[in-house]
Amino acid sequence: MTMRTLPAGTARGARAAERAACRSLAASAGFDVELFDLLTCTDPDHLPEYVRVVELEGRLVALALVVPRRVRIAGVPVESAVLTPVAVDPGFRGRGLEEVLLGDTVAFVRSRGFRLAVFRGGVPLDARPDVVPCLGSYSTTFSPSAVGRLPGMDGASWEPLSQADLSRVVALYDAATAGTPCSVVRPAEPWVWLSRRGGTEFHVLRRGPDVVGYVRVEAPRGSRGAGTLRLSEVGAEPQEALVEVLRWAAGRAAASGLARVEFTGPPDHPFSRLARLRASARVTVGPAYDGGVSVTNRGLLLADIAVALAARAEAAGLEEGTQVVLDVGPKRMRLTFAGGRVRLVGGRAGSEAGVPVTRLSPQAFTLMVTGRAGGAEAGMLPGTVVAAEHRQALAALFPASYPQWVPAPYW
Repeated sequence: MTMRTLPAGTARGARAAERAACRSLAASAGFDVELFDLLTCTDPDHLPEYVRVVELEGRLVALALVVPRRVRIAGVPVESAVLTPVAVDPGFRGRGLEEVLLGDTVAFVRSRGFRLAVFRGGVPLDARPDVVPCLGSYSTTFSPSAVGRLPGMDGASWEPLSQADLSRVVALYDAATAGTPCSVVRPAEPWVWLSRRGGTEFHVLRRGPDVVGYVRVEAPRGSRGAGTLRLSEVGAEPQEALVEVLRWAAGRAAASGLARVEFTGPPDHPFSRLARLRASARVTVGPAYDGGVSVTNRGLLLADIAVALAARAEAAGLEEGTQVVLDVGPKRMRLTFAGGRVRLVGGRAGSEAGVPVTRLSPQAFTLMVTGRAGGAEAGMLPGTVVAAEHRQALAALFPASYPQWVPAPYW
């Protein structure tokens, strides 16, 4: 059986009374049941229809979770949805259910007004032409011995994260990820930060009564993680606190007999830059295998980030009245910079005498708006025709960046 021969209407949202059946299906399909419980029971914002299911032969045979989250684009939190891998009953695999459920889930996300769908690992991205694999994988690696002797911060101490620290740690997290496209906004709620799943450790740096830094340490994963202290998050202010984090990481790795420290944040993160300056760190930018992104509501997304686009236009010195006309698929979006604002007007794509038009494929638009490819590189993307008159404005409005999925601590 394939997607084309499945009965119509088999993909839908789960009902509250079906929670036990959904949990049983998740377990049989190898889905992380602890994570399933966390996202469907502990999260106060969860709704039953956020579990998307396929029903065949009177039973639930496939499911995926829609996890509403605010995701940063151009530094602006936009309403988005994280989609988990599809779990399929072992007896129904190979029948096209993943494609059916992904199609339903993306349509659901779009209908609810979510601006982005962020796909996490295990999604067959090649089956979804509207999904771009643009969440980067990064590594900053250094030897503890390369750090050398660094003076400790006066009055500094390291302690495990406690509930009383959450508001300050969230502020440090926000400061560290504000410029990282596709990072998730986190609330200061204990269930988000203190679940301690998967061997994750959080440590906070205190100076007197104040929290001035924190690190997230991940448990080793397979042979690749052997001999490595793996930091997935670092947040610290002021700069001397960041240096203290470097000193602490090198000291912990050395004391544990580990040969390497690895930080998995993007290369433009302050800790990555510090490690290059003080520890001759090696930076690796890998393929975008961490997941993918689909822009499900382009107009709403651009409206959300219009203020940020205006700030970029002003900083780049764009002239008043600068206009960019983008045709993406059947839709047209006209952006005009005037009066310190970017005004957005939508319409249908098509020819218009005397008006320069830049044509982008949906994939190219996603790559550009998330920073995986900057506006200056738009002409190198497949399915694009860039008007010469738009090149300067596109480069200013959509700079290249390092999009990264920075998951909640429980993920």
